[in-house]
Amino acid sequence: MERILVIAEKIFINLYRPGLEDYSKTHDDLTIDIYCLDVPKEELSTVDRLRYKLDIGGFRKKYYDAKRNELSELVKEYDTILFINLFYGDNEYFIKGEFKKSILNKECKLYFVDSVKSMPSKIDFWECFSDVYSFEFSDISYLKEKFNVKATYIPIGTNYNLYKTNEYKEYEYDVCFVGIATPNRLEYLEAIAKLCNSKGYRLFVGGHFWHNSNQLNYETGRIKFKNKYKNLYKYVKNKFIQPNELADFYKRSKICLNINVAYHKSFNPRNFDILYSRRLLISDEQNLEGIDIKANEDFVMCNNVQDMVEKIDYYLQNMEKTNDIIERG
Repeated sequence: MERILVIAEKIFINLYRPGLEDYSKTHDDLTIDIYCLDVPKEELSTVDRLRYKLDIGGFRKKYYDAKRNELSELVKEYDTILFINLFYGDNEYFIKGEFKKSILNKECKLYFVDSVKSMPSKIDFWECFSDVYSFEFSDISYLKEKFNVKATYIPIGTNYNLYKTNEYKEYEYDVCFVGIATPNRLEYLEAIAKLCNSKGYRLFVGGHFWHNSNQLNYETGRIKFKNKYKNLYKYVKNKFIQPNELADFYKRSKICLNINVAYHKSFNPRNFDILYSRRLLISDEQNLEGIDIKANEDFVMCNNVQDMVEKIDYYLQNMEKTNDIIERG
């Protein structure tokens, strides 16, 4: 019986747990356990949570040193260790010291689900990994040139399709987008909101668009956002949308949008889940290398903001053509 330990942050565990559990159920010859690197709220007292947040007396370093010590012993029980991204909760990479020594002789694999370009460049523990994978096609050449590391491109869906969803006889939304606010996304979404205002289309936008850690932050951010994005504001649900909720939003929408953050160029993993949900995927420009998919046949790809606005309008008014693309997708 092979034993696999997956080490990741909570945000990625939420995304990939359903797929890992589903895979484990269908393979009797292995077990998969998951270790969360984040600080569970229930693990720390109110005082310690404050000490962690403010890093009083170097609290974070001590906390993660304890985590490293715990994992140094735990990994001995496993055949394979899979890291999803690289973690640096105490402003240093988690893999160092005794923990690094404990995994050097293990079968360790690393899967990047954020671009390597967005991470601190000094990585001095590549020898820990037998295999490195990335969901960003351009990272393959970047890893080779920057670190002389051979990596494999693997575009894995985020498994929203494994969450239980409702079946809807009628669509609740014409268009939906879920994600964090970035400048390029806000440019697209403000223009799309203007279209929806003028045509009466139903738009849902969910994610972190202004600070909401306390009531004062929330109200200040809300007012600033409303003043700057007059069309978009009324459509935004400013909260983190849980994976199971997102799966349901896909099903409730005619069109699901993907707008990559600036440093991601490849076909976003969430796109697979939109296609699987039998909804029309409209995306900004994507690098389709490494994937057997055709733009404007299996999904709709746009060159710029105005192109996306026009295509959303066109496909909402031509549902027969929309359904043809959905079927191919």
